[in-house]
Amino acid sequence: MPRPTVVVTRPAGQSRQLTEALSAAGLDVLGFPLLAIGPVADDAPLRAALAQLADFALVVFVSPNAVAFALDALGQVQDKPAPQWPASVAVAVVGPASVAALAERGIAAPNYRVIAPAGCTTGHEADNGDAANGGDGAAARFDSEALWQQLEAQLGAGALAGRQVLIIRGNGGRDWLAERLRAVGADVQAVEAYQRSVPTPGSMQWQAVRDALKPGAAPQAWLLTSSEAVRNLDEMARQALSPQELACLRQVQCIAPHARIAEQALALGFSHLLRAAPGDEGLLAACRQWAQAHAGPPAPMPVA
Repeated sequence: MPRPTVVVTRPAGQSRQLTEALSAAGLDVLGFPLLAIGPVADDAPLRAALAQLADFALVVFVSPNAVAFALDALGQVQDKPAPQWPASVAVAVVGPASVAALAERGIAAPNYRVIAPAGCTTGHEADNGDAANGGDGAAARFDSEALWQQLEAQLGAGALAGRQVLIIRGNGGRDWLAERLRAVGADVQAVEAYQRSVPTPGSMQWQAVRDALKPGAAPQAWLLTSSEAVRNLDEMARQALSPQELACLRQVQCIAPHARIAEQALALGFSHLLRAAPGDEGLLAACRQWAQAHAGPPAPMPVA
């Protein structure tokens, strides 16, 4: 019986550890990015904000991509290969991968104040512009709401009144956190450090998808790790697949780590949803649970 296949939909180059873990668990992996990440067309607003970095009381990075693009730009602004972050400027992020991205650049406790949702020790947050990753009711949740709880707990509701806050993000996305900060009197500025776009899969990638939709093909599960990626999948599939293939695609197993992602998938007609716990470990556990149900009977023992 063909091995179950997991379709990993993160941007190209951003799923190596998860792919290796899935392969080690005995699963075939198909890379099919549903988001493309690239530089903004005009980074002048980002550079201008970074030139005044010390004026901000708090800087919020919405994703690891925001960390990477912004700190690269900061190095250019400062004309230093390793940019210097002001110790007086607190940093906030929404998930563990952003915590790790900051630490790789030397921005970590105890030298710097990094505020993040509880449980930000392992895992991977989505890059969909709305910081949506985590599990409702789970031990950890990685999203704007969870970050806001930590900001209130660590800084206090009125600590940012009259203070400047910088949000570094990609194009579009939710404004929920910015609205909450403005509601408590913060002077919020949001700048784009990168842009997300719809990728163009190659013909071989589409052929692999079509082959998986044929009768008798190996069972397949799609990892949907952002709401925007789900919308992109719907748009891309409508253009590339026949009505019959599209109908089959909407019947495949989908695995999502956040309620908003699952709700978006259901709204677009993807009817088989499995919720995962947050982070790579949660996605891996959900994939193994799903694959076990499709593994078939064990092979017979050889006769001596």
